[in-house]
Amino acid sequence: MKQHSETNTVRFTCDRNGVIRHVVSDNAGLFASIDLPLHINDLTTASAQKRYHAFLDTLTADGFGLCDSLVLRGRTGVRQFAVFGVCKGDCFHMIALQSSPHITNIFSELIHMLNEQGVLLRATQKKAAEARSTGSDNVQLLEDYMIINNELSRNKRELAIRHEQLKKAFSDIEELSRTDPLTGACNRRKVIEFLSAEIDRSKRYGTPLSILSLDIDRFKAINDTYGHAAGDDALIAFCRVCRQQLRKTDLFGRTGGEEFVAVLPHATCRDAQISAERIRRHVEQIHITYNNACVRFTVSIGIAVHEAGENTDTLLRRADAALYRAKTAGRNTVSVAEKSPVMPAETPHGHSPEQPAAGHK
Repeated sequence: MKQHSETNTVRFTCDRNGVIRHVVSDNAGLFASIDLPLHINDLTTASAQKRYHAFLDTLTADGFGLCDSLVLRGRTGVRQFAVFGVCKGDCFHMIALQSSPHITNIFSELIHMLNEQGVLLRATQKKAAEARSTGSDNVQLLEDYMIINNELSRNKRELAIRHEQLKKAFSDIEELSRTDPLTGACNRRKVIEFLSAEIDRSKRYGTPLSILSLDIDRFKAINDTYGHAAGDDALIAFCRVCRQQLRKTDLFGRTGGEEFVAVLPHATCRDAQISAERIRRHVEQIHITYNNACVRFTVSIGIAVHEAGENTDTLLRRADAALYRAKTAGRNTVSVAEKSPVMPAETPHGHSPEQPAAGHK
């Protein structure tokens, strides 16, 4: 498989004693299966504990700060993070970044700008206090103030630029956390989020909603015959064709190895069948040249239309059941799910134990 670098982030809050009370998000898996509250000493190496508590003191004094290259130890191993913190009352809001020097540099520059602005403000306050106590020339004080105010205005403009860069960087991080790195399609996390939101919208407004469960036929044979690089190229070409045949309002995502889901808002069963058939025909036309060999493949598709009272898991299971029938009917075909079947217990991908994903390729 092709490797792609991603930036891992963790957002959490802790108190002045270093006790972590709440984890906002954890793309790095640092807190996986760890119960809260948790003292920061349980996450840092012995040599890093004093450094972290000195960082807390800085946050208390300045209101913000950056602790670069801090070693944190979670269930997934020991790694280095750059931790940016902001003090709000008795609570510290922390953002820990791993592996992205660009974002760390932005944080460092942001801290420098804030510190510089604070120094200028304190200098202004000191001059004003001296002027009041000595009765010095107010004209000179005004001139000094104007110089410092110009510097503050410049810093403010620079700060706004850094802020926009930071917003863009975090937007990119959020996008990475919801994107499959190989194909560029949405990942399972994004599919579930989008589908849940569309189910709520369908319930609220009574609009139709359909999904497609897609699986490349005999994909294992492509990997076994031509190698995983050819399999990667097939997945990329497949995703490109599927996105081309769907509407801009539809969402297409990769939920497993060669398993995909398309969410079609405002789509009736007939609309979904038209989209599915269009995808099936165009996938038949895909041909990849690999080591002078022509690699071709087909797709099987299951369709499920959301029913009243149905949740995300049930809808996905019905679409998978329809996909299973398309596979058993000979592959390279489209099948529509039955209404409200009694489904067996759910497995992680949504297939029932009697219909394993590996069994119908």
